[in-house]
Parts: sequence; structure tokens; C-alpha cells
Amino acid sequence: MAPQTWFITGVSSGFGTEMALSALSAGDHVIGTVRSTPSRSKAASSASAVSAIESKGGKILHLDVTDSPACSSVFKEAESIYGQVDVLFAVEGLSESLARETAPHNTRVLLVEPGAFRTNFLSAYVLPKTLGNKYAPVNGVLEKFKGAKGMQPGDPAKAAARIVEAVRGTGMVEGWGKKGSGDGKAMGVGAVGVGQVLRLPLGKDSVERYEVKIEALKGDLEMVREAAVSTDYD
Repeated sequence: MAPQTWFITGVSSGFGTEMALSALSAGDHVIGTVRSTPSRSKAASSASAVSAIESKGGKILHLDVTDSPACSSVFKEAESIYGQVDVLFAVEGLSESLARETAPHNTRVLLVEPGAFRTNFLSAYVLPKTLGNKYAPVNGVLEKFKGAKGMQPGDPAKAAARIVEAVRGTGMVEGWGKKGSGDGKAMGVGAVGVGQVLRLPLGKDSVERYEVKIEALKGDLEMVREAAVSTDYD
């Protein structure tokens, strides 16, 4: 298939780096963004990631994603490099309503929901000097984060490879279109990969959470079914 052009935010570390390298290895074009001034503690690793991406042909632009006007101008600059952007990858919380809103414009959405992957996520948060006893539940979660740092089971390089395959309809996801699926097919937003599924859980822990939630939803539905279907006009 013809190379696709990816616009990937935050390529200086974590999933952003792995996504850029994986897409480049698949033969696609990559335009990645980094903050203009990374923190001192991250400067060396950021420079290494940028160097690795550029050595494989990736293009790097500077962008602070909290600067809305800059986002628009940088995206236009990205489009001018290869003439268009085919795939946008951003680590953002997006709802499934976005998929329905963009489907008429032939824009496909894939919600990637990863489990615990060995990125810098658990070391990136900043703690206040004290949270106090009333935030005990938060303290407990943060302590778990500390204990899990560097022990996460997920390999971000493998996750990036699965995402690229999902977008391209190749590798382990080839044939999704033949199997049929749920939300993506119902919205008619594609043929294979992204167009056939809306959500892509990654990691055994993510799949297990999916299964627990699905069973809980089934239980709720069966419990309230009679009341739920009693509200239409006679």
C-alpha cells in the first residue's frame, strides 16, 4: 500500500517515540512534535528519541499542545510537508461520539485503551509537598505507582506495532474486515482495521478490565431490563 503520513504529538518519549519509529519502519511518513524546551531531566532522552526518528526519515516540529493557536499553524505546516496528513495520533481522552461526528467526512477513529506499559508515565507526574490524610485514597494509588515503576508488563514497542497494523490493516489485524465487528462496522467508516473496530485494548490487563466491565454491564442490564423497556408509549 502507498505510504501514509502520520502526525504524532509528543514523540520525545513513551508511546509517541515508539509510534513514530513503528510507522517509519512500516514505510510510512512521520511528522512528530516535541516541546521546544524539554525539562533538564528529560533533555538527553528527548534528544536521543528525536535523533532516532530523524535518522529514519521522520520530520520534527516544535509544538506546545496547550497553545491552541499554535496547534492550528503547526498542523498546517505539517500538511505542507507531504501535501496531506492521513493519520493523527495523540495521547488524548476522546469519546466515541467523535467517531460518529467524523464518519461523514471519511475520517476514521480508533480509541486505543492500553493497560500498564513500561513508559515514563509513572515518573512523569508531579506531587505536591503534602496531600494530607483526607487524600488517603490518592496517596494509596500513588504508592502503587511507585511500586509499579519499571515493572509494567506491557512492551510499548509491541503496542505501537499493533496500532500501526490496525491503521494500515496489516499484520495481526489483517482479516478483521472478514470477521465483522461492532461499532466501527455499524458506522460504516472503513473496510479493515480502524474501520472495523472502534476500541483497541492493548495488554492482558486491559483485556481483563474489559471483560470485567462487560460482565458488570450485562448484570446491570438484566437487573433493570423489565423497568427499562416499560417506558415507551403504549
